[in-house]
Amino acid sequence: MLLSGAMCPLWPLHLVLMYLVALVPLWMACCGAASAAASAIKFDPAQVEHLMEGNSTAVRVEFADLPPGDYQFRVDPVDASGGVAVAPRDIVFRVDGPDSVWRAFNLTGKYLGHAAVRVSGGRRPADAADPAPAPAPEAEQELPVSVVRSNRRLDKIFAYSVATLVSLTYVNMGCTLDLAVIKQSIVRPIGPAIGVISQYIIMPLAGFGLAMALFVDPGLQLGLFLTGCSPGGGASNIWTYLFNGNINLSVTMTFVSSLAAFATVPGWVYCLGRFITANTTLVIPYRNILTVLLSLIVPCGIGLLINRFLPKVADVLRRVLKPWSVILFIFIVGFGIYTNMYIWRLLTWQLLLASAILPMAGFLGGAGASWATGRSWEDAIAISTETGVQNTGVAIFMLKFSLPEPSSDLSIVVPIVVATMTPVPLFAALIFRRLRACFWPRPLPEKQPAGPGAVALGDSESARQLMNGEEGSLAA
Repeated sequence: MLLSGAMCPLWPLHLVLMYLVALVPLWMACCGAASAAASAIKFDPAQVEHLMEGNSTAVRVEFADLPPGDYQFRVDPVDASGGVAVAPRDIVFRVDGPDSVWRAFNLTGKYLGHAAVRVSGGRRPADAADPAPAPAPEAEQELPVSVVRSNRRLDKIFAYSVATLVSLTYVNMGCTLDLAVIKQSIVRPIGPAIGVISQYIIMPLAGFGLAMALFVDPGLQLGLFLTGCSPGGGASNIWTYLFNGNINLSVTMTFVSSLAAFATVPGWVYCLGRFITANTTLVIPYRNILTVLLSLIVPCGIGLLINRFLPKVADVLRRVLKPWSVILFIFIVGFGIYTNMYIWRLLTWQLLLASAILPMAGFLGGAGASWATGRSWEDAIAISTETGVQNTGVAIFMLKFSLPEPSSDLSIVVPIVVATMTPVPLFAALIFRRLRACFWPRPLPEKQPAGPGAVALGDSESARQLMNGEEGSLAA
C-alpha cells in the first residue's frame, strides 16, 4: 500500500512527457538551422527580368550566416528546357569568419520564356577531391529569370509589311462592297444576322471552353479565348469564292462582324475574360483594342469611297483582289513561320488539339445554323467559312498590348497556330471536291434557248441574282 501510494499519478504517461520535453531543444535547433540555411543565400539582383536571347548578365550571390568551414555550391537551371545557361556551375569557397562571402556567375538567355536558376549546396568534406561531387544540399535558393526575344530588325520588317499589306487588302475588299447589297442586307438582315450570331456565340464559347479544358497557363487561355472572340478573317472571302459560295454575303459579313467587334469583344472579355484573369495582374487595354479594330475598319471605308467616287480605280482593285489575297496569304504564312521559328519549341499536343478543334467548331456550327434556318447552299458556304476563319491578327495585337514580355510572345503562339491549322480542313475539302469533279463529274444541264432575260453561263451567282431580280442570298 505504501509503495503504490508513492507512485506518480501520471504513470506511465510521464515517460512520454519526459521524452517529448527532451526533444524540444533538438527540434528548436533544427528549425533554427533550417531558417539559417534558407536565408544564407541571396542574389543581386533578386530576379532577372527581360534578359534578351543571346545576351548575358552577371549575377552576384551572397552566402551569409555560415559557420567556418569549406563549402561547395552548385548552380543549375531548374528545368531541362534549356532556356538559360549558367557558368561556372560550381562555387567553392572557405568561411573563416562571420563576414559574408560573395561570388558571381554568368547567366545567358537562350530561349524565350520563364525560367529559374537554383543555387544549392553545403559543407564540403575536408578530404574531398577537387573537383568534388556535389554535397547533400544544406541550403538552396532560386533566382527567377524571364527571357525575351531580341529586338531583331526582321521582326519589325515583318510587322510593318503585314500591317501595310493587310490594310491594302481591306481597301480592295471595301471596293467589292456594293451599297445596294448592303442596303438590302439591312432591310432583310437574315443572312448577316445568322452569320454574326454564329460568329460571336459559337466561337467565343468554344474558345473559352477549350482554353479552360486544355490549358493551365493564363496566357495561353487568354490567347485561345481572344482568338475565338475575334471577328471573321479576310481569308474567308477567298475560301468562299473557291467553294463557289455567296461572295457578297461573305464580304458583308466580314464588314459587319468587324463593326460588331467594338461591342462583342469587350462584352465577352468582361463576361468570361475575368475568369481567366482573376488570379493574375493582367489588364485588358480597351483603348488599344479600339485602335486595332479601327485600323481594320477604316481601310474598308476608304474602299467604299473609292468605289463611289472613282469607279474605274475600284474596278482595277476588285480585279487584283483575288491574286493579291493569295500572295498575301502565302507571304504571311511563309515569312511568318520563318520569323517565328521559336514556335516549334512551344508546340504541345494540347495546343495542336485546341487549334484544330476551334475552327472546326466554327465550320460545323455555321453550317448547322444555316441548315436550321433554311439558307441556300451558297449562303451556307459563306456563313460556315466566315464563322470558322478568324482574324487572328486582332487577337495577336490585343495580346501584344495586354501582356508584358515574355508572356505576350508566349501567348501569341496560340492565334498563330490556329491560323496555321485553319486552312487544313479547307484544303482537304477543296482537294476532295476537285478529285470528285475529275472522277465523278456531274452531268451538265441542258442549255435553255436564249431570250431577253438570259444570262451568260460564265456570270457569277450574284450577277444572275441581280439581273433576274432574285432576292435569295443577296437579300440576306
